[in-house]
Parts: sequence; structure tokens; C-alpha cells
Amino acid sequence: MADTCSYDCSREPSELVPNADISGVGVIIGYVVSAGIVVFLVVCHYIFAFDPTINPFQQPAATSGTPNLTAFRPNAVDVLAIEIFSIIRPRHNHLQCILVMSDLQILTGMSILISGYVQLRCGISCYHWQIIVYLAWFSSLTHFACLTFLRSYLFNHPERAWRLTAMGLIVMMLTVAFVPTGNYAWFEDVSFSDSQLPIYSQAICHLVFDHRVSAPVTRLSIGFFIALLMIRYFITVVFLHEYLSRHLLSSWRKQASSWSRAKLTFWWER
Repeated sequence: MADTCSYDCSREPSELVPNADISGVGVIIGYVVSAGIVVFLVVCHYIFAFDPTINPFQQPAATSGTPNLTAFRPNAVDVLAIEIFSIIRPRHNHLQCILVMSDLQILTGMSILISGYVQLRCGISCYHWQIIVYLAWFSSLTHFACLTFLRSYLFNHPERAWRLTAMGLIVMMLTVAFVPTGNYAWFEDVSFSDSQLPIYSQAICHLVFDHRVSAPVTRLSIGFFIALLMIRYFITVVFLHEYLSRHLLSSWRKQASSWSRAKLTFWWER
């Protein structure tokens, strides 16, 4: 085991070594199909069961004592969309199913990232490292989609804390994992002073941006992915806390609305 789990940056492999635990057909199908099922369930829940008029921060009467009468304004786009699908809505609640699948996505994303980090010192290739990043990215996005519909449930249950903590760990691990992929410019025209970085190179030897690589499209896309991931996590944290969602977000929305109206009025009167 000691001979196989090692790396040497001065001696790059000459070919891509298969890694069935990461790029095996069954592994890829398992990850993609499970995430696809989650997306399908989220879409079905939105069409058939989601009610945007329900206050997500309304506590059950048995626990709150008095009803929460604070004004709640549903998303106008959601209300319009639900009205369109109102004819075919059977009013069944698939929340528990989405809850289970969202937990599966947390375990999926964390397990694939931990597996990748453990195999770094074993000389895992850049190709397999990128597969790990893509799978974890897909898993995190599907989990965020689930949290959109679990907002009310998580507000009234203590699992919210550990779910946000687990998702925060995944976001941090995935952000760090994205950085080395800035050197993997295999799908765009790049220029090197020495040579192209082959897919079978050891990922641990290229954890920082290589100054020899000129791949603006790849690195711009990585910056976009990381920014989208962090913004989505921040929005999720805000939406799952009543004070942040109702007061902080509302204040930002009013300021943005006032600024937009002032600008539009200015340009209209010119």
C-alpha cells in the first residue's frame, strides 16, 4: 500500500491510470441518477404541492402558543406560476421524500470530496480531480434546490443547524477544490511556455495557478462557479433565519427598489 499511495512531482506518469472508484461507469451513473431524481422531485413538488402563500416562518400553534401575525409577502412569480398549474395540482405533499433526498445529496457531496482529498497524496490525476469537483458541484446545487422547499420545515426543526454546518463545510471544500482546475484548460486554446498540462498529471503537483498557463475562459468560469456557490449559500442562510430574511433582506430590497425608481425617474424626465 505504501508503494501505491505516493506521489513524486519530479516524475509525472506517462499515461492515465484508471480509477474505478471515481470515474467508473457505475459510480458516475449512481451520482448523476441520484441528483437527477432529486431535481425531478423538486420540480414535481413545485408544480403539485408547493404553496407560496404559506408563511415559511409560521410556527405550529401547539408550539408557538399564539399565531404569528407578522405580514408575509409571497413571491409574485411563484404565485403566478402556481396559478398556471392549479388545474393539475393534486395537493399531495412530497416534503418527506425531498427531505430524504436532500440528506442523500449532503452525504454524496461530502463523501466524494473527502475521497478526493484523501487520494491527493496517492497521486490522483488531474482528470479524476476534475470529475470529483464536477460531481460535488452538481450535488451541492441539487441540495440547494431542496432547501428552497424545506424552508418552513427547517425553521421549525432543529436539524437546520447541522444541515447548514454540513453544507458550509461542503462549500469550503468545494471552493478549495475548484482552484486547481484553473490549470485544466483542455477545452480551450491555451498557450504554455513549456508544455500542455496533461490530464494524467498528478493533481497535488498543480494545486495553485500555473503562471505558464494562459486560459482566461477557464479561470473566469471557475471564478463564476465559486461566486455562485458562495452567494447561493449566503442566500440559503438568510432564507432559513427569520430575522435575516424578513428584516435584513427586506431592507436591502427596499433600498434597491428606491434606488432603481430614482434612476428610472431621472432617465424618464431627461
